[in-house]
Amino acid sequence: MRAPVERCNIHAMHSSLPLLLRVLLISPLLLLKLSACLAANLADPLPGLWEQVDEKSGKLQALIRIVEHPSGRYQGFVEKLFIAAGEDPQPRCEDCTDERKNQPVLGMRIISELKRTGTNSFSDGEILDPDSGDTYRLKITVMDGGGKLDVRGFIGISLFGRSQVWLRATVQVR
Repeated sequence: MRAPVERCNIHAMHSSLPLLLRVLLISPLLLLKLSACLAANLADPLPGLWEQVDEKSGKLQALIRIVEHPSGRYQGFVEKLFIAAGEDPQPRCEDCTDERKNQPVLGMRIISELKRTGTNSFSDGEILDPDSGDTYRLKITVMDGGGKLDVRGFIGISLFGRSQVWLRATVQVR
């Protein structure tokens, strides 16, 4: 005995054809859009929210938001401060010598004019230390696939300065 021959149901196939065509046409467009978004994020690992941790105490001091300016340069702003008990809850940059003098540290631009110099390196900018009012030349290197920054402030050449490691923020801003 022979097994019965299965016949194609032309009507069922015809009714699902438009849906199948839509899926086949839309899926590559969605994948293209998704890959473009992923590539943009991978191509620019610097923007975002970063935890600035005191290298001596290991305590979280601030959250810094780094953004790309329309000029292609990067800027960083103090988005949140973690104030210890007994400290001024609304510190100001009393020792600043420019337009930031006596301005609140919260919301202050502390990174300016930083530019990309390599895949994971940025330099030619400045960073302000709001505690001292001093500005330093700045070099940032992205590490660990975008999870850490080596932030180096220096005077003259990079050899004469200090570095901090900033971590991609895991805390929520309130």
